[in-house]
Amino acid sequence: MTIEIVLSEDQLQHLSILRDLSDDTVSNIINELKELKPTPLKPEDLSLVIKKYTPHVELILRLLLSLYNIRRQANVSSSELLDALTSAIEKAKPTWAEDQREKWKDRHPLFQQLFSLEPIWTVVKGIDLSYDYTNLLQNIKILTDIRPIFDEDASTIKGSIISHSLRISYNTRETLKNITLAMDTEDINNLLESCERALKKAKTSKYVMQEYAKIPTFIAGEEKK
Repeated sequence: MTIEIVLSEDQLQHLSILRDLSDDTVSNIINELKELKPTPLKPEDLSLVIKKYTPHVELILRLLLSLYNIRRQANVSSSELLDALTSAIEKAKPTWAEDQREKWKDRHPLFQQLFSLEPIWTVVKGIDLSYDYTNLLQNIKILTDIRPIFDEDASTIKGSIISHSLRISYNTRETLKNITLAMDTEDINNLLESCERALKKAKTSKYVMQEYAKIPTFIAGEEKK
């Protein structure tokens, strides 16, 4: 399958840093990631290895996750990805010097190994599955209003009532949307109870999967802490 990649100036710069890593550095990263145990599920698990060999750990990790995601979304091999990157590099502005382009091509066998590592593939799949939903929550607010109660001719405030509304912002596959729902005190208490129960269920599930099934497991979002 043929794919087309268009590189920004920043992306080209990031690829140049990867290009200029020594063969030993890339080989060490490849070999250690291959043997990484237990199976990594979070980007942080990969960064612990990469930072041993280069100070550009965050940049290299973001680049690898991005390229593996392209492979996953386009369903292409590492060889096809490299061909698309090479074509994009040749078309990009500013262009690399001839010797830099040749250096990139000469290192294809090494980069093909780097783009074919099961541990990175597993992390990318984990991230994708964590957020593979039609709608993704972006923000939640509970707004509290004090609403006056007027007399019949609206000349005097006879009392007031306190009410709440739950405002949910979420992304669909097309756009950002909002929905607002009226709530009372009982609704808020029920929501709090449901949230606390959900957190407990997640911890219990993680414990069982790790301790009994012996399967590496993480809770979606915990990597943000």
